[in-house]
Amino acid sequence: MSFEDAIREDPLANRIYPVVIIYIFNENNEVLLFKRQKNPFLNFWEPAGGKINFKEKIIDAVIRETKEETEISLPEKNIRFVGAFDHIFGNTYHRILLCFASRISNNSKIKLSEHKKCEWFKIHELPESLIPA
Repeated sequence: MSFEDAIREDPLANRIYPVVIIYIFNENNEVLLFKRQKNPFLNFWEPAGGKINFKEKIIDAVIRETKEETEISLPEKNIRFVGAFDHIFGNTYHRILLCFASRISNNSKIKLSEHKKCEWFKIHELPESLIPA
């Protein structure tokens, strides 16, 4: 399925919607990225994150999405706001990214539930197939 076909089938196409993303760093200053297993952006790398549910506080969405995708429980005090950015792709896809960062120990156990795999990347060696953020 092409990206254009996936967008046409996406119920969020032609809408603006807010999402949270969190850049999780380890003690070596490497960032944890996840390989997508569905369209759009099949096989692209991305940080943990997802949509904010109706009536959900932003910080609660960050904590929930991290837990859902990694089984890691981040304390709110360890989460820092990085910034807000637009991700506009073509004429149909517009996300508002609320970006956060946190650090975990190198001993943290990550359990995947929504992705093919995850890897730690050095900041200056990020994959080319990284979803714009």
